[in-house]
Amino acid sequence: MTAATLHARRLRAALALLALAAGIALLLLALVPLAGPGAARAAEAPDLMERGRWKEARALLVPRVAAHPDDAEAAWLMSRVLDAFRDVPGALKLAEHAVALDGKDARYHEQLAMVVGESAQRANPLKQLGLAHRFRKEAEAAVALDPRRFEAQDGLLEFFLMAPGIAGGSKDKARDKAEEIAKLDPLKGAYARARIALANHDSTGALAQYHKAVEFAPGDYGARITLAGACAAHNDAAGAEREALEARRIDAGRVGAYVVLAAVRARQQRWAELDSTLAEAERNVPGNLAAHYQAARILVADRHEPAQAELLLRRYLTVEPEGGNPPWSGAHWRLGQALELEGRKPEAIAEVELAVRQRPDFEDAKKDLKRMKKRG
Repeated sequence: MTAATLHARRLRAALALLALAAGIALLLLALVPLAGPGAARAAEAPDLMERGRWKEARALLVPRVAAHPDDAEAAWLMSRVLDAFRDVPGALKLAEHAVALDGKDARYHEQLAMVVGESAQRANPLKQLGLAHRFRKEAEAAVALDPRRFEAQDGLLEFFLMAPGIAGGSKDKARDKAEEIAKLDPLKGAYARARIALANHDSTGALAQYHKAVEFAPGDYGARITLAGACAAHNDAAGAEREALEARRIDAGRVGAYVVLAAVRARQQRWAELDSTLAEAERNVPGNLAAHYQAARILVADRHEPAQAELLLRRYLTVEPEGGNPPWSGAHWRLGQALELEGRKPEAIAEVELAVRQRPDFEDAKKDLKRMKKRG
C-alpha cells in the first residue's frame, strides 16, 4: 500500500457482502490444486496490491491460502486483502496466524499491528487501552526486525501523537520518530514531518513537506498523488490537476490520478473533460469506479447537478467496490443526498435507510436519516 493511503486504511469498517463473496470464491477455488502457472501467478499479488488492484490479488490468493493453510506469507498477504475489503476480524485472524507460523518476519508483525490498531478504533473504551498496548508491541517488534517497515514506523508515530501520556503518547517521541524515519528514507521522512505539521495545525508546513517528497522522488506515483491531494485541500486546483496529470503519466493503470482529476473537473463544472476522465478511468482501471464516486460526492457537496450525481452513483453501485474504496453503504448514503436535492424525498429516505441497514454504525447516515424524516 502506498504512503498516500496509510491513514485512510485505518478508517475501514466491515462490509458483509464482500466477505460473503470472498467466502464463496474460497469454496469454489479450493477445489483447484495450487501448482504450475497458478503458483507463479499468485506471486503477482503483492504488485497488484501495491497498485490498488485488490480484487485481482484476492482472486490469486484465495486458492493459495486454501491449498496451503500453513503458508505464512499467503496468510499475511490475504490478511492485507481482507483488511482492504473491511473484514477486520478476518484480517486479524490471518495476521495472527502468520506471526504464529513465523515470528521472525517483520512484515507479519507489521500487518498484525495495523489490524490491531484498526480493531482498537472500533472497540469500546474499556478495550481500547489493551489493544493500543498490543499495537505498540507488534509495531515495535516489526521495527526491531526491520527498521524499514515504514507502515509500522508511521503507525508508531501516529500512536505517539494520539495516545494519552499515561498510555505512552508523547509529542517529543513523535518528533524523534519522524527524524528517525527521515534518516532511513528522505521520502518517508517528508511524509512523517508532514504528519507532525498537521498535528500542529500547520497545513502550510505539511504542504511544503509534500513538495519536498516530490523533489526527493519525482517519479514516485504516491508522492505525486499525495501532493495532488494536498493541493486540492489548499484550494489549489491547478496544482492538484498538474500533479494528477504527472501521476497519470507515471502510471495510467492506477485510479488515484483519475480520482483527483474527476474531483477538480466536477468542481469546476468542466463537463466534457469530466466525461472524458471517467471514460478513461474505466478503460485503464477496469472494475474500479472510485472516480465516479468522487465526482458525485463533489457535485452533492456543491449542491450542483444532483441528477448527474445520481447517475454517477448508480453506475458506482453496479460494480463491487475495489479494496479501499467507499463501500456500497457510502454510495447509497450519497445517492440519498442527491435524491433529496432533486426533491425526491421518499426515494432519498429509502436509500439512506438502506445505507444504515448495510452499515449499522454509519453515524453520518443516521444523522441524515433523522433529519430527513423530521422534515418529512
